[in-house]
Amino acid sequence: MLVGELEKLHKSVTSELTGSINSTLAPLQASIQTLTETVTSHTATIDAMETALSSHSDGITALEEQVTTLQSELETVKQVNEKLQLSVDDLISCSKRNNLCIVGVPEGAEGADTRLFVTTMLKKVSGDALQDLDLELDRTHRSLAPKPLQGSRPLIVRFHRYIHREKVLQWAKKNRDVSYLGQPIRIFEDFSNTIAKKRASFNKIKSQLYKDGIRFGVIYPARLRITVNGQTHLFDSAEEAERFYLRSNRDGDLLLRVTEERTEERTEERTEERTEERTEVRTEERTEVRTEERTESLSVTVVQSLQEHYAPGHHLQEETAQKDRDDAHKASEESAGDQEYAFRASEGSAGDKTEWDLLYVSFTDRYVSFSDRYISFSDRYVSFSDRYVSFSDRYVSFSDCYVSFTVRYVSFSDRYVSFSDRYVSFTVRYVSFSDRYVSFFDRYVSFTDRTSLL
Repeated sequence: MLVGELEKLHKSVTSELTGSINSTLAPLQASIQTLTETVTSHTATIDAMETALSSHSDGITALEEQVTTLQSELETVKQVNEKLQLSVDDLISCSKRNNLCIVGVPEGAEGADTRLFVTTMLKKVSGDALQDLDLELDRTHRSLAPKPLQGSRPLIVRFHRYIHREKVLQWAKKNRDVSYLGQPIRIFEDFSNTIAKKRASFNKIKSQLYKDGIRFGVIYPARLRITVNGQTHLFDSAEEAERFYLRSNRDGDLLLRVTEERTEERTEERTEERTEERTEVRTEERTEVRTEERTESLSVTVVQSLQEHYAPGHHLQEETAQKDRDDAHKASEESAGDQEYAFRASEGSAGDKTEWDLLYVSFTDRYVSFSDRYISFSDRYVSFSDRYVSFSDRYVSFSDCYVSFTVRYVSFSDRYVSFSDRYVSFTVRYVSFSDRYVSFFDRYVSFTDRTSLL
């Protein structure tokens, strides 16, 4: 009986426990089922998201490649745009190449004819510097900005000839203190707006460099050049120039170098000036000595020729020679010390030869008469011989050497010089070849290797 009861009790407990467990597990199973379904759904969603993410990743990669390509193209376009902008600025500058900008002329002073006004004003303020220029202006007008309440707009002037524009600009650079109608005026180059703004950005650093005595300049179109200690530095922006100035000017190092450089330049200039002065003095002394030697040698040779000409056996008589000497001496005194000569040729009565009668020749108060054939002055300077000069019906030929009479000027005194039977007419008062000596060069009369047929 006891066993039966235990079995009943076991079955009862087992049944109760099973029911209790089942009742307890039922919600859990439902929850697990729900979770399973949720996980399944999430798994499907994740799979879809992975697929979409992969697709998006491929799209992003493609977009990145496109962005890279576009950035490269954009950089290229920027470079092309910069080049085009520079080209446009250059074209604008070229179109303004003949232009100048005049600042400071009172508004309305130009009147109706602006071109005539500018031409007259430039010649008036420049004095004699631009009087010889035939200024021709294509057009002139005020800048297109609105008329200001105070001050005046710049005058834009376009020259017809670029060389005239350059001469006016160079004069303006040398003469900065110019005024018109009581107002100071300035003349500048006419740049495009872009170049003008870029050049104006250097004004601050230029002012500082000017105060410190540092050499600088602005190169076209807009580059600042600074020269320090013999080295040139170029800057495309004002920021770079300012950084260089601050970096180089620490502890006054830049100013010290500039001062030393300027001292060296002044010393070199003074040395060069002294050397040039000494060279000029030595050259003048040597020239004077050579001139005196040439004059003395020429005079001696001329006197010898004179003696040979008036020796016995010649056709000219002593009385005629003395008369010619007197005439020459008188003419020499009337010329107030100027060295002159003139000759007259006439045909001789005997044969076909030509006799040369002396009108007057003054070589340091000595007199010369040509003989029947030739006169040899000096082998070094002038050779009048049968080889070089023949006063006949043939030709006159000078050698490679130059003709130097060491006279102030040559005067033929409105007379005629006849080489044999033909006339060569010198109907001028004087022929001036140079200030110190007479030299037959290519510019005036060329008697070199070629022959001159008379």
